[in-house]
Amino acid sequence: MLLAPSAAYARHRGAPVRPRAVVRVEITSRLYRTRLDGDATRCGVTCQSLEALLTSDARALFDARYRFVDWRGTGERTADTVVLRIREKPSGGHVEIIVALLGKTRAISSDSVVSFFDDFFEAQKRDRSYWATSRLQRTFADMIGARLDANAARIIPTVIGQLPLAAAVNLPVSDSSSRVDVSADSLRAATSPPVSFLVRVGIEERVQGTVVKRQGELKLINCAEGAGNGQRRYVCRRMEFSVTSPMREVADFFAMSARGARITKESVHIYLYASSTRAVTADGIVAAGDDP
Repeated sequence: MLLAPSAAYARHRGAPVRPRAVVRVEITSRLYRTRLDGDATRCGVTCQSLEALLTSDARALFDARYRFVDWRGTGERTADTVVLRIREKPSGGHVEIIVALLGKTRAISSDSVVSFFDDFFEAQKRDRSYWATSRLQRTFADMIGARLDANAARIIPTVIGQLPLAAAVNLPVSDSSSRVDVSADSLRAATSPPVSFLVRVGIEERVQGTVVKRQGELKLINCAEGAGNGQRRYVCRRMEFSVTSPMREVADFFAMSARGARITKESVHIYLYASSTRAVTADGIVAAGDDP
């Protein structure tokens, strides 16, 4: 069974598989702003310069870790932005970094990932030489990379994976094997661990003469690259289905389909992912060969 595409998806069928987004670093910590420019209330000239340098570094960090997204967009031409906001923890004690998604996709998911970034009291003690822009850029870029790696299991499904892929999904009518029509090359994905996808769906079902509309999610798990109709695509060996509105509950996808429910694909997302370490060719796909 090929999940019927939503109207929004149908309008974008010719779009590249990978979503396009930008990443931006913001420094809102009053302590950092004071040390950089002497004014806790705003990000001054030095603070803005550091934000720009770290934004460039963050783009490289994201391109290495989340290669299923095209990070080459610009703010004016891209609907979605991932913000790395460095702020003081509201309850005090340390500086934290927030990874959040802004833009059109935020209307679907407003979740963010918050983690420790720096010790507030230790930062207060540091001498003037520490706050030189060139030194801070190297130090903070390394700290951002470390936080991204430490929180990868949360950041991908909660934030980066919320960006939708341009992909069709084909599900059989009687077992849990399914197919996602997108190649590992185009996602720049490693072969291990296996990729997992999350598919958001709309559900229309007639219940006692009334059409009931709900939302649901399909998790396609343990997906490996296979072939079909002469094309490479992912074949997923396990599926989990849940209805998410009006309340979340586990459901039987095939029983629901057998009852005549109309299930419409709204969007396809990455849920579990590791970047391939292979080079990308001129036409934008990963070069042939195995990951080391």
